[in-house]
Amino acid sequence: MKVDPRFTSQRCSACGIVDREARESQAAFQCRSCGSPATPT
Repeated sequence: MKVDPRFTSQRCSACGIVDREARESQAAFQCRSCGSPATPT
């Protein structure tokens, strides 16, 4: 399966929202929509 690389570091794997503010650093991701600390996809 191919994954489109655009916005993969900003997309929440739980709800699918793309939010550039969700990533505080390269290691820290917290979705502002659903609150998930999920690893972005």
